[in-house]
Amino acid sequence: MLLLGTLYGFIATAQPLYGQAYGLEDRFALAMAATAIVQSIAAFVCSRLIPQFGPQAVGMTGLATYVGFAAVALIIIYLDALPFWLLLLIITAMMKMFTWADATLGALSMANLGKIAGTAASAFGSVQQLGATLLGSIIGQCYDGTPRALLWGSFLLGAIALASAFWAGKSQRQ
Repeated sequence: MLLLGTLYGFIATAQPLYGQAYGLEDRFALAMAATAIVQSIAAFVCSRLIPQFGPQAVGMTGLATYVGFAAVALIIIYLDALPFWLLLLIITAMMKMFTWADATLGALSMANLGKIAGTAASAFGSVQQLGATLLGSIIGQCYDGTPRALLWGSFLLGAIALASAFWAGKSQRQ
């Protein structure tokens, strides 16, 4: 839910951010397409990495790297050194890692549910979608004409998701 909220925040802020703040109205679709193409490739690469390293390692690597990219982008923005090309590169890299984390960690959360997996998937999906919509809306409402709201939302929600995943992994091992 937390990580999906960052995706919804990106969707809510991408057009005004790319189009208005960076003046890319005519090329907005190309910027979004570039990110989507990288995410598609990332999904394929993820499917090849999981048999080698396991879903836990791939998912946690994706999530930790996502948070790391968001932190780097925040530092760069506060140094007033974030041109559009670098923002697009970092956000695209974040979305690549989002793809790894979301696909694997979401599936892992259902792994031990056995006979109730279908019901659990429905409940999980409903809560995830509702919560992510609210969180993404908050990021969108905080948009101030800069990438700050998106990057702070991505960093904070990603960090909470990372801490939650570590906690869940630790409690499963005990």
